Amino acid sequence: MNQFIRGTVLNCVLIVQAPLLADESRPGPAKPSGPELVAAIVKEENKVHELRSLYLRFEDKGTNSPEGIARRLVKLKKLHAGAEIDVERESSLWPEHTGEIELAFDEKRVRHMQYSHRSDRTLTTWDGQRGVLHQESLLNNWGRYTLYRSPAFSLFFNDLCWLRVGAHSFWFDRYKVSPEKQARANGLPKDYTIVGEADFHGRRCHVLENVIAKRRLHVDVNDGRLRGLTQLKLLDAADYLPAVNRAAGCNFKDSADSEHWYEGLTSGELKQYNERLQVE
Repeated sequence: MNQFIRGTVLNCVLIVQAPLLADESRPGPAKPSGPELVAAIVKEENKVHELRSLYLRFEDKGTNSPEGIARRLVKLKKLHAGAEIDVERESSLWPEHTGEIELAFDEKRVRHMQYSHRSDRTLTTWDGQRGVLHQESLLNNWGRYTLYRSPAFSLFFNDLCWLRVGAHSFWFDRYKVSPEKQARANGLPKDYTIVGEADFHGRRCHVLENVIAKRRLHVDVNDGRLRGLTQLKLLDAADYLPAVNRAAGCNFKDSADSEHWYEGLTSGELKQYNERLQVE
């Protein structure tokens, strides 16, 4: 089955005449639970494995808040003490940046293109026999090619929130990860809970959180589609170790010390630790 999907979505509105008198004797439909919503998303995602070919193209737009730009500028000045910061050449200081993303594959070939206007362009292809990586810097006016003997794609769909809830594997993946490990990293459906509702880019959504996977999902109230995925983390890496020590009740000297302790936790202990980490 060949499929062609564009990044443009057309909104359709269906108007239905409601009865004048509501039948209050009939209970309304039961609200879905967090695990049910996530399980339905995973089921829809799994349909991608029925495709023989796929092509996606998106227009990308990102914005930086004035507060975020100010914080980034302070960090750059500390990192490059005494040097003048060229705002025009530092994309993280731009209020807005646009670009394009293209993803395509069939049973033998793969193509991934990411183009950030004014900044850089990266094109990776595999034609069935040879892989080519072409990188261009529009800011520094340079480019280079790298050749591969095998497909070298990792995090192929990482630019999207699609296909990042379930566990998926494709023939062109550079690194093979067990479905169990990937599912745990993404968050098991049973560990998602509904914490409320919110408007997300003009859509009314259920807000789901998973304290173990440190994820927040915005799921459309009307159609059950995933509208947004947020990875929850501490804003400043410098604050991470003190927060870990508080949540664990320990006094780790470094991240390696804490990781050794972390790997020995049971699933129940891990859940309790992550809950305390989020609160702390």
